[in-house]
Amino acid sequence: MWPVSDYALRMNYWFWLLITLTPIIIFSVKPGANMWLRTGRLVLAVGFAYIFINLSLHLKLDREWEAYDSCRSEHGGSYPYEKSLALKLDKICPSAPHTGPMLVTYFVLGWVPAAGYTGFWELIWRLRYHSGVRKTGKAFKGKWLSNVLILFAFTTAYYSSLFFSGLSSWTSANPIGNGLPVHLPLLPRESSSAIPR
Repeated sequence: MWPVSDYALRMNYWFWLLITLTPIIIFSVKPGANMWLRTGRLVLAVGFAYIFINLSLHLKLDREWEAYDSCRSEHGGSYPYEKSLALKLDKICPSAPHTGPMLVTYFVLGWVPAAGYTGFWELIWRLRYHSGVRKTGKAFKGKWLSNVLILFAFTTAYYSSLFFSGLSSWTSANPIGNGLPVHLPLLPRESSSAIPR
């Protein structure tokens, strides 16, 4: 029997299903297929991606709660804790995961990364079968959902990059945000030139 590593036991299999199943669904249909089949694969891929994103998040949070509960039971017994024991456990064990807002956010807005990821693979599918799509010409109907997903993927990627670059520049420019010491000037700007260097 092969030894099972700790990583294999803790691996988030829903994430890997999201990564692999979406392109398999996208590439399962050729350009010459029925319009409903081509459109249906996109809806199916977005639906599965949404489900796998939420299941992946649930598994991650379940494992965080499991680590939290096992550490608390290993070092301190059962709930309710005495105050001194609770303070000791807060220093030793990981903090409790904040599940509520994250679950609601992904349940409501999980379709955004699902549609963006599917749109990315749809773009690759369109580039791969570009000549097949071009040969069919006007007979290639039902491109509207494909075009919407590709445009949505670009829009999502663009605004995400703006958000994360803005967040990065804000934290690097904000000395309090990244833990650097704050150095305030002692003199006003006009009189700072009078100081010999």
